Amino acid sequence: VTFTIAEGPKGHIKKIIFKGNQKIKSSQLKKIIMTKQRNIFSIITGKGILDEDMLKNDLQLLTAYYFDQGYLDAKVSEPKIDLHDPKRIRIEIEIEEGPRYHLGDIDFKGDILTTKEDLFKTIKIKRNDFYSTSAVRKDVNAITEKFANQGYANVEVSPETSVDAKNLLVHLIFEIEKK
Repeated sequence: VTFTIAEGPKGHIKKIIFKGNQKIKSSQLKKIIMTKQRNIFSIITGKGILDEDMLKNDLQLLTAYYFDQGYLDAKVSEPKIDLHDPKRIRIEIEIEEGPRYHLGDIDFKGDILTTKEDLFKTIKIKRNDFYSTSAVRKDVNAITEKFANQGYANVEVSPETSVDAKNLLVHLIFEIEKK
């Protein structure tokens, strides 16, 4: 059996278009994804070539970015790839942003080891801020570090969230456990 394979030219990405994004600019979204449009430096950098695995990963990056910005209902659709001219590939990604969620109640439970007022001084997030997973993660680290500096080496801080979709709020409880 003999297979004859005729490879065509490498596909070059001419344009990446986002549709449906109203709150976050397309230029910001292009910075987040790894897939890039072909440009003058593509010969050196290798950017601008279609890689479908990378594109699938980009969809996850976009979804995570929207969640981190408080858009918990955001939906990023599968990309539409126009391959009519392999040297001028066009990628279109549709986004449904949905509403932006704010932080509701913030509380602490478990082995608090200090006063709640002291813990509130440690965290940066406040009620009515836009919800951000990275901001919550930073505050988990700040609380953990605070306890470590006080000699509690084995304290675990876990954020527990509950979503109030009707009022667009995320309620947050930092559960603290001394081990």
